[in-house]
Amino acid sequence: MEKQMPQLMPLVPELMPMIQLVAKDMVAQNIANVMWACARCEIDAGAPESLFETLAERAFLGADSFNAQDIANIFWASTKLHRRGAPVSPFLDVLPILSEVAVQRADAMILHHVPNTLSGVSDVMYGVPTSFFERDWMSSLADTFIKKAPKSTDTERRLVVPQV
Repeated sequence: MEKQMPQLMPLVPELMPMIQLVAKDMVAQNIANVMWACARCEIDAGAPESLFETLAERAFLGADSFNAQDIANIFWASTKLHRRGAPVSPFLDVLPILSEVAVQRADAMILHHVPNTLSGVSDVMYGVPTSFFERDWMSSLADTFIKKAPKSTDTERRLVVPQV
């Protein structure tokens, strides 16, 4: 959006209060889309913390309704926003739960969801504090996806699975 319609970028902060009004009623895809849009529009520390708290609470309560693309978008956006200082720390607590959902649904996922989700995990690995990785949920997710991957060479697997 910033390249195609730069005149709209100044309006993004003005939309935040309106988004916050409807956030408590959002479904999984809406939450993922708002997070993605905030990251793409380079929302930073000036964003209202209460918006991300509300979105994280909705994500927690509706975790079982997220599909792989929603999960990948949440991972990616949380990392991008966190790096810019946006108040997304509530989402860091939700990511392990969304990871469990991805593991549970791995057999039902279509193949392109695997690299999309792992890409989101990879972004998280490089974007948040090291203490965040003391949990084994990321390796569980990666192991599940490796098992799901079609027969491939070790070289192909290294391209998909982030090395830590």
